[in-house]
Amino acid sequence: MSFGIACATCGSRLRPESKYCDNCGASIPVVAPRHSAPLLSASPFFHAPSHLAQSIFTSETSQEGERKQVTVLCSDMKGSTEYIAELDPEDARSLLDPVLERMMEAVGRYEGTINQVMGDGIQALFGAPIAYEDHAVRACFAALKMQELIRKYAEEVRRTRGVPLLVRVGLNSGEVVVRSLGSELHMNYSAHGQAVHLAARMEQMAVPGTILMSSQTLHLAQGYVMTRSLGPMLVKGLNAPVLSYELLGAVAVSRLQALARHGLTRFVGRDDEIKQLRHALDLAYARHGQIVALVGEPGVGKSRLIHEFTRAPCLDSWHILEAGALSYGSATSYLPVTEFLRSYFQLTTSDDSQTIREKVTTRLMSLDEALLAGLPALLLLLDPSLDDAQAPPSDRPQRGQRILEAVKRLLFRESEVRPLLLVLEDLHSIDQETMTFIDGLVDGLPGARIMLLVSFRPEFHHGWTSKSYFTQIRVDPLEHDIAGELLDALIGLDEALGQIKEILIEKTGGTPLFLEESVRSLVETGVLNGKQADYHTTTSIVELKIPQTIEALLTSRIDRLSIVDKRLLQAAAVIGYEAPLSILQAVANLRPDRLREALKRLQDAEFLYETNLFPDIEYRFKHALVHDAAYRMLSADRRRTLHTATLIAGEQAYADRLTEKSDWLAFHAVRAQAWDRAIVHLQVAAAREVARAANRIAVQHLEGALLAVEHLPSDERATLAIDLRIDLRHALTPLGRVQETLDCLNAAEQIATQLEDSARLGRIHSFTANCLVLKARYAEALATGERALSLAGDNERLQLATKMYMARARQARGEFRAAIESFEGILAMLDGKPSDDFHGLPVLPAAFARSHLAISLAVVGEFERAEACAAEAVRRADAVGQPDSIMWAHWSIGSIALNKGNGGAAIQVFDRLLDVCATHDLDAYASRIMAGLGRTMARLGQVREGLALLEKAVSLDEIAEPQITRSLTLIAYVEALVLAGEFDKAQKALTDLLERTRSLGERAAEAHACWLAATIHAARADDLEAGERMIERASAISGELDLLPLLAHCHLTRADLHGRQGLQAEANEFRDRGEKLLDQLGMKPWFPPSGGALAETA
Repeated sequence: MSFGIACATCGSRLRPESKYCDNCGASIPVVAPRHSAPLLSASPFFHAPSHLAQSIFTSETSQEGERKQVTVLCSDMKGSTEYIAELDPEDARSLLDPVLERMMEAVGRYEGTINQVMGDGIQALFGAPIAYEDHAVRACFAALKMQELIRKYAEEVRRTRGVPLLVRVGLNSGEVVVRSLGSELHMNYSAHGQAVHLAARMEQMAVPGTILMSSQTLHLAQGYVMTRSLGPMLVKGLNAPVLSYELLGAVAVSRLQALARHGLTRFVGRDDEIKQLRHALDLAYARHGQIVALVGEPGVGKSRLIHEFTRAPCLDSWHILEAGALSYGSATSYLPVTEFLRSYFQLTTSDDSQTIREKVTTRLMSLDEALLAGLPALLLLLDPSLDDAQAPPSDRPQRGQRILEAVKRLLFRESEVRPLLLVLEDLHSIDQETMTFIDGLVDGLPGARIMLLVSFRPEFHHGWTSKSYFTQIRVDPLEHDIAGELLDALIGLDEALGQIKEILIEKTGGTPLFLEESVRSLVETGVLNGKQADYHTTTSIVELKIPQTIEALLTSRIDRLSIVDKRLLQAAAVIGYEAPLSILQAVANLRPDRLREALKRLQDAEFLYETNLFPDIEYRFKHALVHDAAYRMLSADRRRTLHTATLIAGEQAYADRLTEKSDWLAFHAVRAQAWDRAIVHLQVAAAREVARAANRIAVQHLEGALLAVEHLPSDERATLAIDLRIDLRHALTPLGRVQETLDCLNAAEQIATQLEDSARLGRIHSFTANCLVLKARYAEALATGERALSLAGDNERLQLATKMYMARARQARGEFRAAIESFEGILAMLDGKPSDDFHGLPVLPAAFARSHLAISLAVVGEFERAEACAAEAVRRADAVGQPDSIMWAHWSIGSIALNKGNGGAAIQVFDRLLDVCATHDLDAYASRIMAGLGRTMARLGQVREGLALLEKAVSLDEIAEPQITRSLTLIAYVEALVLAGEFDKAQKALTDLLERTRSLGERAAEAHACWLAATIHAARADDLEAGERMIERASAISGELDLLPLLAHCHLTRADLHGRQGLQAEANEFRDRGEKLLDQLGMKPWFPPSGGALAETA
């Protein structure tokens, strides 16, 4: 109790009666009243089960700090200050100590750890220092037991002293960081986190005599307990109300019982396992007693398999006795044996000693009076009130032997009357006395009509392997198809759920319980909506987080490993889902022989399995959830230490493969906060991804590197910040994220200007020019390019890149002869250079320049040169295998074929390029290729199919940042509309297209638009004068820019216009001109007369 002091955690003033801070929920150290005697020690070393105390005291991880999923129990006696204010210190102690003792007894019964004692209350953790898969259930049962014990004591106090005693309890579950501080003389085991504070708030808000729990605890204990909803409650320090529940009682003790209360899911698979069980049953029925063990990881379905088997019709004539070891019952002798006997004698919890004796005696006499000799031993197990004086001889070993013999005689005699199936689950949690009983029972099975069916986890060891009547059945996770059947039953058959199902199966490894809990988590988080077997989703899973129920189960297994094995598993988790042996050896820092032994134990326990033998042995986690659970247990400091060790080991082991391993090394460098190394590896990894057009991943790497730069000393940041933004441009541009690229370059320009770094400014201006080209700001692009060239000096790479971007600007404006000259000059610069040199660019210049030269040559009608250039571009691009370069080279082949009127050849190219875009991160090119394919299909007579593609391309261009292809796409779209006879829609689209091309100065595109307008007038035979004006404009521009293929089609369209006016001589003249020009160029008409299509211009 505290008075007039401040909270050590948040500094808030404390009320005299408070046990926890009203502001932050932190517990308040006890300050004894001046007349009070010292209360019980607050050291948790004295208030935890011995094996937990030993774990706290000896575990390195406890002292380093560890993340744990726990349930926190806070309890105190309401109004104790007033009760003891006037009491003598010894009287006060005699009143309060029994309350604390009963609180501790309840916590200890379910193996909780009391980490704080606060005058008249305690704080306890369930799930630390050793994780429990059922920590919330244990805490709930402990709270119920606490109230039961204190109610009995309170009745006595009220009767003898007239003092009312009421205890309030609060429960909350969540993640905390636990750590032990102290020495051999005193140990302080503390837990920190919001979960602790909320538990304190729950206790403060509980009505005296009740238990208040949060929704987090109910979520984990659902099915095991009975509660009453109290609705949302405002909690000081939290923004949102907290759903709260009053805990009323327990309703189940096993996971299967808890699940069954809400309905079991469909039972799938397991045909082979059922067949083996029935075979063993047949042998036992024929007096060849059997022991059958189901072995598998937690959650794999052992209990469900037993449930289905024991309810099969073939067991109708059998007497079935079932028991299970409780996770918190290993300290209670013969607990499962007692459960067998209580079931056999049909005892209830309300039976008193007399009733128990009568039921047992009657049943023994009806079976065989000779069994009455074992009555005292049986009563010792069945009657809790039986005094030791009434028990068999006081010597414990002899007493144990008497119990063993009495139970064995009973069971074997019963099997003579009726075959007996004994089911005992979860032997890995068994107490030693029960294990001794089972071993003795197994030895007597031959010749008996008894089948002993047991289940346990892989880490459990026994001595029955050599026995001929022993069968071990592996219960493995469900195979992919069977897991799919289970998911069909859980979430439904909607095809849209296919991706979610695949993710669930991959992440859970097909473990049924993990699948069920993961689905439950997706429902609770809103990813899945609907009802069981009929869910739908409106979103995709970015990351499947491990459900708390599964994390608790897995961490419980991990915590039961030896410290060496646990630390090795966690080291492996830091290394990754797959851990190479060489890296593991360096990080774990174990002698080779101890490492091999520990790895063998982890394989036997089915945490890891050995994979790849070449070039290095690797160990892989059994499934991803085990990896995630092991990693999440580590404190931030410990993670950082292990990531640092992994980074050092990796850089040494992969010194000759740093590029190949760059993303893996970068991951560890970031987690190790080795920022300088992180930047290096992220840059290398990004360059690798750009080279294979995995541009989204490259962007992630470079953005990570920019964040890492912020952690460097200020004098090291500037130039790196520039270079990373320039590198980011290489990845953003193919994704079509032009404005982001410009923003990056503008930020880089500001830094470079401050540094007066002309070399970097030149590169920035060069790449900015390219962005301006993509945004169809051609004049600005050319001016910016000139600035870049003025700073280039003798930097050939900068000159090369800048001239390429400026040539593209000229090409887009329709200045094809100037563009041809520019691209030829670029190729002259490349002459004599290695053909695979990228010159610091994300695309191969030797292929890129030839591709665009070929496109420009085709537009002016130089098809022979164009085809030779395109073929060489393809050869060079295919040789380096870089997707961006391959796209441009093959695009030029398709573009030439389209211009020549060879639609069959063009369609093959565009089909392939769509696949290239889909396979790689080349979003910026999608609309261009889609338009090319749609245009070609329309020309080949597949007008509706082509138009559908073109409508998609137009929609993409409307939202896309690059605008350089928009006019080309609209031209192709209008052409398809004309071929479809949709002239009104075509004319409307042409109005916008003409306005656009004229405002941007895209003169070749304007000529195409004018020609299309004239074509429509000719086709409709309306407003022929307007058609003449349009064709005059198209012909003039085509002649000026040397667009001979377009000029030939202008002649043909003019012939159509004259023909519509009855001017046959003039029509014949222009038709002759057009056909002769087409013949000279070696090309076919793009479409029949009075139709309409047009050529590629950019």
